[in-house]
Amino acid sequence: MRRKAFFPGVLALSLTTAAGYPVAAAEPDLPDIGGAASAYLSIADEQRLGDEFMRNIRGTMKLIDDDLAVDYVQRLGARLALHAPTEGRVFDFFIPDDSSINAFAGPGGHIGINSGLILMADGESELAAVMAHEIAHVTQRHLARAFEQASHMNLPLAAAIVTSIILGSRDGQAGAAALAATAAGSAQTQINFTRANEQEADRVGLEILAKSGYDPRSMPEFFQRLQQATRIMDSQDYEFLRTHPVTTSRIADSMGRAEQFPKVDVPESDFLLIRAGVRIASRNDPAAHESYFRANLDKGSRDARIAAQYGLTLALLQGRNLAAARTEFRTLQDEVAGERGDAPFMTLLLDVRIALEEGYADKAVDVLERGGNDYRGRMPFFMLYTDALLQAGRAEQVRELTTQRLAALGQSADPRLYRRLAEAEAKLGRKARAHQALAEFYFLNSDTGSAIQQIEIALSLVDKKDDGGHLADRLKVRLNELKELARADRP
Repeated sequence: MRRKAFFPGVLALSLTTAAGYPVAAAEPDLPDIGGAASAYLSIADEQRLGDEFMRNIRGTMKLIDDDLAVDYVQRLGARLALHAPTEGRVFDFFIPDDSSINAFAGPGGHIGINSGLILMADGESELAAVMAHEIAHVTQRHLARAFEQASHMNLPLAAAIVTSIILGSRDGQAGAAALAATAAGSAQTQINFTRANEQEADRVGLEILAKSGYDPRSMPEFFQRLQQATRIMDSQDYEFLRTHPVTTSRIADSMGRAEQFPKVDVPESDFLLIRAGVRIASRNDPAAHESYFRANLDKGSRDARIAAQYGLTLALLQGRNLAAARTEFRTLQDEVAGERGDAPFMTLLLDVRIALEEGYADKAVDVLERGGNDYRGRMPFFMLYTDALLQAGRAEQVRELTTQRLAALGQSADPRLYRRLAEAEAKLGRKARAHQALAEFYFLNSDTGSAIQQIEIALSLVDKKDDGGHLADRLKVRLNELKELARADRP
């Protein structure tokens, strides 16, 4: 029997829509997304759908894997959410590796900020403005109002459809689901934001910005800058305004509201460093990056010049020009001495990354243990520290640290933690447990088939005496769960 779930009738939070899909023939299983009756999702139901949504995101999109950048948007988002009416909702922010100027919010408080938007933003305040606007759409329950209960559709399929419509995916199960979902073509206009939704998100977003210590003027100013850019360039990259229309009167209205708040100057050093890292992570072209950052070493403010030096060092590291990277790093290290913000942390991690590429794992561990006490709770530190420990032959310590972190994070754990645990277990010769951890990594990346294969391999390798036989019992239970989930994944 398929589990009951909720289906997204109207994706009021999406900044991309399914407008490009042809209208498909109606299926008897599909709910009427143009129906008048709408049921509000409870936050718990929205979170369940959000978990499935993120599985689909990981399986559909390439995400920026720069831990510092992800940590930055998570911390910025948490700062904004602290001043929003969240009703206990936990937000999660991630960075799709996509050059288009866009952002989108899915169920469960999951908000994606495209790498292209980060590169386009002129500073932290502009990025915060977009994020505050998205948070406002979520807290005002514009998305929840857009869902109807579907008794004939299971949760994974509903999540796949949400993902497809938001992302415009055209391949795999998600793409097929999106084609079917557009059967209610007459309701297509409901997928877009309503004017009331936009105005409400502007108003609430401005208040969030002000309470969070940002200048609310950054919101209308950023929208105005995007609007002017589209007029000049007529580019397909500015998807934000295409599916999230901004009118001159709306900009004027939000600017008028923003003028009621005092002006605020926000330090931009951290943002500029992160933007340099995103530029490197979004394109594997070290020569082009090196040329770009060298050209900017003597331009702009001191913060901008430091960011260019940081980007140049990253570019050389990406190209494995280690001697030059180490030389440029020393220059950077001198420049950030005494700096506030995250510059010392980012410099510390960069030092370690170069040391690992140079083959000095013990040195890397020592640098982190001596200089990283203030950062141990942050994900960028954890991932680099456990990587260094593995390379230094300290797998048991990695296993213990990763197991503890997974237990603390629960369902919100980053899938890469399971990959790290699998690496540690394999180095310790615990093959069955390594495949068990890999199964969870694949499952969270929307590859249930591979997850099942990993559990089956683990069962074939488990020592009957291992853990008194309890490991085999746990693996069998998990195998049955995954097979049930695989059946539910099918329409």
